Amino acid sequence: MREALGRAYYRAGRFRQAAAEFEAVVESHHVDDYAHFCLGRALSMTGDKDRARHHLALASNLRPDRRDYRFYRRLLDA
Repeated sequence: MREALGRAYYRAGRFRQAAAEFEAVVESHHVDDYAHFCLGRALSMTGDKDRARHHLALASNLRPDRRDYRFYRRLLDA
């Protein structure tokens, strides 16, 4: 439920609210790669690049086969 709400907030451009929802998912599901990815994306849109890098790195490490995770991680490293 919180993931869906986070995605809706993200699509609506409400990145801080999206980040809060994805953070709640990550707190209860530590190895949810998609939640880490979405949290990283939302945080990057709020300007919190350091925390965004952390969560995008976690997502990339949990699912090294996901090119999109690596792509957004590299965007923040540039």
